[in-house]
This record gives sequence, C-alpha cells and structure tokens, in this order.
Amino acid sequence: MAAGIQDSIKTLMASKKIKAALDFLRSDHEQRVAQMKEIALTFGETGKEPLARSPMYHKMLVREGAKECRTDSLGNVSGYVYGSGGKDVTVLFEAHLDTVFPEGTPLAIREEGSRLFCPGIGDDAGGLTLNLSLLRAIRHAELVPVTALMVAGTACEEATGNFNGMRKLFDDNPAIAASVSIDGGGNERVCHRGVGTKRTEFIFRGPGGHSWSNYGIPMCMHAMCRAMSAVAAIDLPSDPKTTVNIGVVSGGDSAGAIAAEARVHVDMRSLEQAAMDALEKEVFSRVQTAVAMENRLRNQPGVANVSVEANSYADIPAAFTPENSVIVRTVFAASKALKLEADTSQTASTNANIPMSRGIPAVTLGYGGVSTGVHSLGECWDSADAYRAAQKALLVIFALAGLDGVTEPLVGKP
Repeated sequence: MAAGIQDSIKTLMASKKIKAALDFLRSDHEQRVAQMKEIALTFGETGKEPLARSPMYHKMLVREGAKECRTDSLGNVSGYVYGSGGKDVTVLFEAHLDTVFPEGTPLAIREEGSRLFCPGIGDDAGGLTLNLSLLRAIRHAELVPVTALMVAGTACEEATGNFNGMRKLFDDNPAIAASVSIDGGGNERVCHRGVGTKRTEFIFRGPGGHSWSNYGIPMCMHAMCRAMSAVAAIDLPSDPKTTVNIGVVSGGDSAGAIAAEARVHVDMRSLEQAAMDALEKEVFSRVQTAVAMENRLRNQPGVANVSVEANSYADIPAAFTPENSVIVRTVFAASKALKLEADTSQTASTNANIPMSRGIPAVTLGYGGVSTGVHSLGECWDSADAYRAAQKALLVIFALAGLDGVTEPLVGKP
C-alpha cells in the first residue's frame, strides 16, 4: 500500500471509490446549499449553542450516518466514522457552530444568482455543511478509513467564547492525532499559522460628581483617556506582526457630570506568543501608570482615588504547524492533484490554534466559494465552484487517516 505523501495522494486519486466520492461532492451542491440556509436561519449566538444549533446539528450528524453522536456540556456535537483500525487514533474534521450575531438579529435569506446573503451564511455555516457533505460522500462511495474520523460542530469559537469548545473537545478526546478545521471562504485557503489573541476589559472607577462644582477630583474618564492614549502610542513590532486595538469604549451619563465609571475593551494580537505576552505586560503597565498620574494630579483629602479593574476574557495562544510538516505538505499535494493553488498567505485566529498550541498537527481550510462581509449584517457567500473545497478536504482527510486496503495513514509519520 502507498505510504508516502505523494504516493498516497496519487493512489487515492486513482481509487474508484475516491473518484466516486469526488464526483458525488460536485453533485451534492444543492443539498449543501439547502442545509446552509437552514443553519444560517437558526439562532447561534456564542455560549447559547445548546438552545438551538447544537440539537439541530446533532440530528444532522445522525441523519448523515455519523456514529456515537453526542453533545457535551458546552454544546460541542461530535460523531465518528469508524476506521478499520479502531479509534485509538483519530483524525478530526470540524467547523464551529456559533456566530457573532446576538439573539434577535434579523435573519433572512436573499439570493442573487449564485450569491446568498444572510448574517452567518458563510461563517461558519459553510464549514458545517461542507463536513455534512463529506459524510454523505463517504457513505455514498462506501469509504472506510484506517484510523477513525471524528466529525464535530464546536461551540464557543466566536466573540467571548475563547475557543473553549475546541479546548474541551481536545481535553475529552486524547486520541485525536490530527485536526482539520473548516472556516473561511475560498477553495485554496491553507492556514497553518495561528494568530494569538488576548482581550481585556479595563473598568475605571472614581468618585464622580458635578463637572463644575466638583472639578479637581480624580476623574476616571480622564484616567482612561490617558491610558488609551499611552496604549495607542506603543511601538509595535512588524515582525512578528503584532497589533493592539481599542475596540469598545463606554461610560458616563452626561456631558455635565464627572463619570463614576468608564470601560474600555482592548484587543491584543501577534503571530508569536512571546511578542503578545510582552504587549500585554506593556498595556497593563501603561494603564496603571495613567491611573497613578490621574490620582497624583488631582489628589484631594477625603476624596476617593481612581481605581482600575482588569478582566481578561480571551487568551488564545499564538501557534503554528510547520510548513514542512506532514499535514501541510499533504494539503499542498492534494491541492496540486486537484489543480488548485495552496494559499498560505492568510494568518488568523481559528480553532486550529488550540491543537497547534498543544503540538498536534492542525490546519484550517476554506469552505469554498467566496465570502464577503463576514461578521456583518450584509454577509454574502458566492457558491460558485465551492464543491472543490470539499473535494480537497476529503482528499486531505483520507490521506491522513488512510483508506482501508488502499493507503496507509500519514498521521503520525515524520
């Protein structure tokens, strides 16, 4: 049986069963689009997946033939495609269930030719339905992997989710030896460098009062402005790319009142963990310096000083899978066999950050077509040729897991 990457891809492409599965994926377009609409029209706010999306996707996995389907306490939904070699080693393919849109967001599908408009129509209904299409192709072509496959819809990827769904999935399933996430538009996407993200809400508090008669007391809004001005002035490295964003600011009740509270959310990102940790330390230092300056300038006997509370709510590790790793080279080989480019230019925070940070080979592939306006009410997905992304994913997954009687698993090979 074929064992090397190039030999495995070549042998798989020559397999009648793989050919049947690839042909099926092209013909499955209408079914996939119908499921995308169903998912996009189903409420999916981060942290509330168990209310609607998790039970819906659980039923979908069962219907498409996944085995041992279960939903965990966070709302992760998972099932298996049994392998001839058992479940001691598994290859995961997953997409996230949640969206950035809160409950009550108007959800309606508008179609213009091959384009679909709806919040969440691509991200990540595209990934969820690609994986369902893979299950149908596997069943249609009677494909049996060597190592078991786990398919999952994961919770808590967006917003304040902190990738907690993916963390739990890997905590609970130590047999996962390789991971393929499906997230983001395009047929050629290969993301193997995960951007690290830290997010903190700073809450500044002070005595508050009248803007005229109490002027001169420590002012929390002024402290926040000093702090954010200092944060915005941080000299950031370009290599590794590192960013800071002051994303949300709130506080105060009136222009004529000294605010008693002011809040700001700060987003920090980098391609390298050390740079992100250094940035976080510098941001915290400048915030404390700004508070101390405000209290020193406006200190009054018997009047409370300004204080600041820091609540960190996202800590996503920066991580990467080397370009010369088996999983990335497998994606390159599969792309070439299907006459697709392999675009590694994109870096992002995706669920793949979690396995990569734990030393488990992982990549994120696109769900096909063209996505625009992601995370906006005008989100659009153009479905043209989207089946090609599904074909690539199938080829990658079966190269990693092996096809019974045809190829050996690449997972675990150096």
